[in-house]
Amino acid sequence: MDIKSLQYFIAVVESTSITKAAKALHISQPPLSHQLKQLEVELGTRLFDRGPRCITLTSAGETLYHRAKNIVDYTEETCREIKSIGDGNSGHISIGMISSLSSNLLSDILSQFCSKYPNVQFDIHEHNTYDLIESLDNNLIELAFVRTPFDNNHFSQMLLLKEPLVAYGHSSFFSDVSELLLEADFFQGKPLIIYRRWKYILDEYFKSEKVSPVYRCINDDAKSSLLLASSGQGIAIIPAGIANIIHDDAMRYLPMDAAHLATEVYAIWDSERYISPAASNFLQMLESFEIN
Repeated sequence: MDIKSLQYFIAVVESTSITKAAKALHISQPPLSHQLKQLEVELGTRLFDRGPRCITLTSAGETLYHRAKNIVDYTEETCREIKSIGDGNSGHISIGMISSLSSNLLSDILSQFCSKYPNVQFDIHEHNTYDLIESLDNNLIELAFVRTPFDNNHFSQMLLLKEPLVAYGHSSFFSDVSELLLEADFFQGKPLIIYRRWKYILDEYFKSEKVSPVYRCINDDAKSSLLLASSGQGIAIIPAGIANIIHDDAMRYLPMDAAHLATEVYAIWDSERYISPAASNFLQMLESFEIN
């Protein structure tokens, strides 16, 4: 008993006639009659009572009909689902994201993709850049959004965003500031909250400018810097894209007058490994966000 024999059986039941069923199936009547006979032989029971004008189901045939409908419907649904996954129109994507990813960029990316592929589900892992790279190495995620600086020896990458660093803190820290860009001497003696991976870069910058800031807190997440600054602990140096996450009139942020301190967001993935069709569609869509 196979799917085709069940489909033939269903067609005969719903047509109440082998002749009508054969016509609907675009086959001749003898092969269809033979198929039904073989099905009865295989199951060891009579499925039809054959009358002069139509056929009716036996009790066994009635049971088979309901089971066959479920089997054929489930098989067809499965085929559609597998084809959809193969085309990338459904399935799921495992994505790693830094917590400091610009909310506007993330919203734009997900909104555009979900509009085109509404049946794709997302499994999002939020960590810092190095943890995401480790997850990508261990094949726990298919792609990741990470922020410079990071070492990239083997991943394919796509530049999505360049952001300046800004100084974010309570307005009282900026009471004497009249310029739109903060010069290095502004940070002299100021209590700073920084992301650990940027310490070396900031050390080099302040050293070259002969400035001695005070590192009030060094942490492993740019969003933690934002939250600590919001509580009045000091001035956070963070990417511009997350500076407006917390809406507080008492807070202020200004860009630093140091273009080389800009940070960049990349999408990275391992092109040597299997990428699901859904993830491939996602990467293709990301090209519209890529900075050329």
